[in-house]
Amino acid sequence: MAKSKAGERKAKSKSAARRSVKSLQATHAVVKRGVSKPEPGSKKAQLEAAAQKKAEVAQKRKRKQELKKLAKDEALAKKEAEALVAQKREAERARLERLAAVEAAKRAREAEGATAS
Repeated sequence: MAKSKAGERKAKSKSAARRSVKSLQATHAVVKRGVSKPEPGSKKAQLEAAAQKKAEVAQKRKRKQELKKLAKDEALAKKEAEALVAQKREAERARLERLAAVEAAKRAREAEGATAS
C-alpha cells in the first residue's frame, strides 16, 4: 500500500521539526557560551581568572601529592620485596645448616659404631 501524500508530508515535517529544534538548541548553546564570557579586564573577568588559576594550582598540588604517594608506595613495595628475598635467603641458609648438622651427626654415629665394633 502506498502512503498518502499527506502522510509523507507529515513525516517530513516531523523530521524537519526535529532537525530545526536540534539546530536551535545548538545555536542557543553557542550563543549562550559566547554571552557567558565577560569583558576582558572587567572585575568579573579578573575574578574568573583568579578562580581558574586557583583551580589549576589546586590541581597541580593534587597531582604532586599523588605522584609523591605513588613514589612512597613504590619504595615500600621495593623494600618489602627486598625483605622477602632476604628472608628466603636466610631460610635457605638455616636449612643448609640443619642438613649439615644432620650429616655431621650421622657421620659421628657411624664413626662411633665403627670404633665400637
